[in-house]
Amino acid sequence: MIKEDISPTDKNDELISKHPMILQLKKRVNVYYKLTVKNLRDTVPKNIKYFILDQAVKNIEFELFQACLGDREKTKLWLKLNEKEMDDRQRK
Repeated sequence: MIKEDISPTDKNDELISKHPMILQLKKRVNVYYKLTVKNLRDTVPKNIKYFILDQAVKNIEFELFQACLGDREKTKLWLKLNEKEMDDRQRK
C-alpha cells in the first residue's frame, strides 16, 4: 500500500468540505473582499479628481487676484488666508 503525501491545501479543502460553517465564512470573506475592492476602485479616482480640481481652482483664484490687485502685500495676505483655509479643510 502506497501512502500519498497530502499537501496543506488538500487538508484545507477536505476540512472545508466537511464543515459548512467554514465554507459559509469563506464565502462571506470573499464577498467582503470584493466589495471593499469595488469601493476603493470607485473612491480613489473621485478623490484624485477632487484634489486636482481643487488645486486648479486655487491657482486660478490666485492668478486672478494677482492680476486684479498686483500689490505684493495684499498677495501675501491672501496667501496666508488661503493657507489657513487649507488647514481647516484638511482637519475636516
